[in-house]
Amino acid sequence: MVTDELLTKENLKQRLSTLDLSKLLIDYLLRHGGIEGIQSIIAELVRDIIDKLDPQDVGGILEEFLKRIVHRVKINPILAEGIEHSLKNGYDHKLIGFVADELIRILQQKPIVEVIKSTIVTSIQDYDRGSKLRQIIDRLFLNDHDRYAQTVQQKAIEFLLEVKVNKNHSLRILLIERLESLLDDLRKSPELQIKIETWKLEIIEQKLNINQLIAEFIQTQKEAAFSGEGLVLEWLEQLKEVSKVWVERFEENEEHRGQFNAWVRSKLEAIIDKEHGQIGKLVRDNLDRYSNEELVSLLENKVGSDLQMIRLNGSIVGGLVGIILFLINHVVVAVL
Repeated sequence: MVTDELLTKENLKQRLSTLDLSKLLIDYLLRHGGIEGIQSIIAELVRDIIDKLDPQDVGGILEEFLKRIVHRVKINPILAEGIEHSLKNGYDHKLIGFVADELIRILQQKPIVEVIKSTIVTSIQDYDRGSKLRQIIDRLFLNDHDRYAQTVQQKAIEFLLEVKVNKNHSLRILLIERLESLLDDLRKSPELQIKIETWKLEIIEQKLNINQLIAEFIQTQKEAAFSGEGLVLEWLEQLKEVSKVWVERFEENEEHRGQFNAWVRSKLEAIIDKEHGQIGKLVRDNLDRYSNEELVSLLENKVGSDLQMIRLNGSIVGGLVGIILFLINHVVVAVL
């Protein structure tokens, strides 16, 4: 009866067509702690995984994996493509401007004046060595090293400001020409290609202790994760905020919600067609757990108040109908 009369395929699909499935999902995620619950589960899972990781073992595995990738990947085409893309899209000028800004910021720091002063003093001493005349000239005209250091600092800043704002500056043009020349060499010069590949292998095999770096990173994250800190938990927190924004945008986009509803309905309807017999069995199995008395009690608890209202409404309506019939009968008899 359940499968053939109440829960027919048509009834189930009809009921499914009336549901706004996207609203159910949105309400769960945004208003009933869904996102927080999912994040909590993921965070706990991540903690368990991190706790079971052996930093040295993982470091060794990842080192071997990364080395295999680096050995296979040719650096030259990647560099060439990156430079070409930068030149075509104006990133070369942006990069030069960024570097100029950073150099200006560094030059404006107070310790830089002392560095410049020290360089000037060393240069003058080297220049004066072995020449009495030069030493005399230095004492007479070049003795104010602080002032000269500040002058050099100011001139350097002015030069970099000019490089930053003037796209036709000679230094900009020179740097871009060097980039274009490097791009050409990367594609045509076997000698440069060999040098770059050799440098790559030297770095990965000799200069970098990848195993140790990864092991230290994992150990740090293990310690941080259990104190409620660390990059992994920061990423999860950021993921939660991004997820909220994404769901809010999804809620406002009727077109995407319609597409989502249609996609989910199609999947659920396919399940109904394929597993319809199991649906009835599932209902029967759950009903079989209750005795007749328990089912009656359960139904009374669920719909008892509704049944009382139906009885009350029936009594009122019945009474009104009786009064109306009595009045009609009385009027008819009086007339006759």
